[in-house]
Amino acid sequence: MREDGTFNHIINIFKDIKYGFFRLIKYQIGTKILLSIIILPIFNFLINILIHKSDRFPLVNGEIIKFGLSKEGAITLFMLFILAYIIILSEIGGLIIISNQLYLRKEESSYADIFKYCFKRFYKIFGVGSIFILIQFFLFVPLLDIGINSSFTSFVKIPDFIEDYIYSDNILIVFQYILMMIMIYFALRWIFSLHIIILENKSATKALKESGQLVKRNLKEFIKRYVTFSILNGILYFIILVLWMSLVANISKNISYGSYSGKFILGGIVFFHQMGAVLLSFIYIPIQVQFTTRMYYKFAYINENKTIPSLNLKIKEKDSLLDKIFKNKKMFIEIFTIIFLFSTLLIGMITSEIIEQKYTVEVTAHRGNTKEAPENTISSVKKAIEAKSDYAEIDVKETKDGEIIVFHDNNLKRMAKLNKNVWEMNYEDIKNIDIGMHFHKKFKGEKIPLLQEVIDVSKDKIKLNIEIKGDIYSKNLVKKVVKIIEDNDIINNCVVTSLEYSDIKKVKELNPKIKTGYIMYIVKGDLTNIKSDFYSMEESIISSNLVNEIHANGKEIHVWTVNHNWKMERLINMGVDNIITDEVEALRDTLKMREERSPYEKFIEILTSY
Repeated sequence: MREDGTFNHIINIFKDIKYGFFRLIKYQIGTKILLSIIILPIFNFLINILIHKSDRFPLVNGEIIKFGLSKEGAITLFMLFILAYIIILSEIGGLIIISNQLYLRKEESSYADIFKYCFKRFYKIFGVGSIFILIQFFLFVPLLDIGINSSFTSFVKIPDFIEDYIYSDNILIVFQYILMMIMIYFALRWIFSLHIIILENKSATKALKESGQLVKRNLKEFIKRYVTFSILNGILYFIILVLWMSLVANISKNISYGSYSGKFILGGIVFFHQMGAVLLSFIYIPIQVQFTTRMYYKFAYINENKTIPSLNLKIKEKDSLLDKIFKNKKMFIEIFTIIFLFSTLLIGMITSEIIEQKYTVEVTAHRGNTKEAPENTISSVKKAIEAKSDYAEIDVKETKDGEIIVFHDNNLKRMAKLNKNVWEMNYEDIKNIDIGMHFHKKFKGEKIPLLQEVIDVSKDKIKLNIEIKGDIYSKNLVKKVVKIIEDNDIINNCVVTSLEYSDIKKVKELNPKIKTGYIMYIVKGDLTNIKSDFYSMEESIISSNLVNEIHANGKEIHVWTVNHNWKMERLINMGVDNIITDEVEALRDTLKMREERSPYEKFIEILTSY
C-alpha cells in the first residue's frame, strides 16, 4: 500500500476504517460491556471489601495516603495495576490487533481470539517499563491529548484549585511549562510502545526503548504527519459540531416546549446528541489507533524494506450475538426503535423538568471578594457584602497566645513577605503587619483581622463560612471558634468547615446546633457514614450521580473553587446548593441570566453541558 506522503497516509486511514467499520464498532461495544458490567464492578467490590477491612471507609482526603501505606492498600494498588493493564490491553490492544488486520485486509477474527491474543502479552508488562506504560496511558495521554486515548481515562485532569495555586506563583508557572515540555517529549517518544508490545511481543522496557529510537530516526516525518493529522482532526471535529448544533438550533427554536410533542422532540435531540457523541468516540479512538499503526509500519517496516507480518489469527467461523443483530436489519431496527422510544420519552420528561426548574444556588465569596480586595481581610468581606454574596468564606488560625485570626497560610511569606509562622507569633506581633500592599497600593495598611472583627463587620449583612485551618500547635482552635460563634449569637448565620473530620466531630460535640461541612478533594466510598450537615467538595469530583446521591440522603453539596462560567453553568444544572468562587460577580451574572433565558436558550445550554 502506498504510504509515500502525509495525505496518502491520512486517506488510507479512512479507507481502513471504512473497510472494518462494523467490526470496530462491535469490538468496542463488546469491550465496554465486558469492562463496565463485569470487570469494573468485580474490582470495585473487592476494593471496597479491602477498604472496609482497613477501618477507613469512606476514604477521604489524606486517608487515601494512609490507606495506600497499609497492607490492604498495597493489595489495592496491585489490583489497580492489574485493572489498568486489563483496560489497556482489552480496549486499545484489541484495536491495535484489528488495525493490523485492516491494514493487511485480513478477514475478521472472533472477539475471544483477539482477547486471548492480547492477554498472551500480559506477562510482558511486568517490570520497570510497565510503570512508564501506565504513566503514558493514564497521565500523559489524557492530560496532553497526545497519542491513543482510552474512554476510561477521561476523568484524568488537574483540579482547578491546584491550577489556581500554580498560576499564583511565577516560578511554579515556569516549572509547569518545563514539566509539560518533558511530558510532551516522553508522550511522543513512547507513542509506539504498546504497538511494539502487542505486534512484536516485546517487553515493556524494550518497547519504550525501541519506540524512542523509531521516533528519533524519523523525527522530521513523524512531526509532519502528527501535526497534519491533529490539525485535520480538529477541523473535522469543528465542522461536525457546527453542522450538528446548527441543525439542533433550527429544530429547537420552533418547539412548543410545554407540549407532549415538544418534550418528545427534546428527548429525541438529546438522544441523538448522546448517541452521536458515543459513535464519535467509537470512531475517533480507532482512527487514532489506525493512524499510529500505519505510522509505525511506515517507520519500522516500509522505510527499512521489511515485510509487514500477519498476526495469523483464525478467521471467525461463527457469528456472535452482535453479528446477528448487525446482520439482521429487521432485528437491529426493532431493538434500536425500542431503545429510542423509551430513552426519548424518559429524556424528554427529564429535560423539560430541568428547563422549568428554578434552582436556588447560594453564592459564597472565596476568602471574601478577592477580585476586589486582599483575601481574608475586612475589605474583602465588605466587598463580598457589596457583591450580594450569600456567604463569605474565611479561614481561621490560632496565634501563639491563643487569639483567633482570619488568615489562610501557615506562614506569612506569601501575603506579607515575612518568613514567620503564625503559631510562633503573638497577636501583638501580627496585628500591625500590612497584607494589602501586595494586592494594590490603595489597600496599604490592611491588617490581618481577628475573627471577632470580621463578625462585627458581617453580622446581619452576610453569612460566614468559617474554615478551620488547624495545625499541631492549635490545641484550642475549634473550642475557641465555637465560643466566639456562641458569644456573638450567629449560630444561624454561619457554617463551620474543615478538611479534618476530627474538627467537624468536635464542633458537633461542643454545639450540635452549629451547621458543619466536611471539605473533600477526593472521596471513595459511602458518604452516609460521614456525620456532617453538608459536603464541601472540589469541583473536579462532582457528577450528577453524586449530587443526586447526596440530595437523596438529605444533605447539601457545596462546591469549590469554581471560577469558569461554563463550569458554573454545569454545576447549576446538576442542582448543587452552593458554589464557592473567586468570581462573585460572574456567578451572580450567570444566575441572573439564567432566570431571564428563554426555554430555547436553556435547552441549548443544557445540551452543550453534556
